[in-house]
Amino acid sequence: FSESNTRFLLEVPASHAEQLAAIFADLPLTQLGTVTAEPHVRIRSTAGESVIDAACADLKAAWQQPLAWD
Repeated sequence: FSESNTRFLLEVPASHAEQLAAIFADLPLTQLGTVTAEPHVRIRSTAGESVIDAACADLKAAWQQPLAWD
């Protein structure tokens, strides 16, 4: 996924995380999260405080709501 021409979001299996870090060793790289089977999004601040804790279905409905012209 590309956020812009200079930033990328990569999804890799946990078993390949170290290999990915080695490939990008000379570049800024950070792990943003972990993908789970649970249909839920949890985002925490660097201090560990909950920023978003919501079901994917609720987030999708909120995203689509402005386009739902009745």
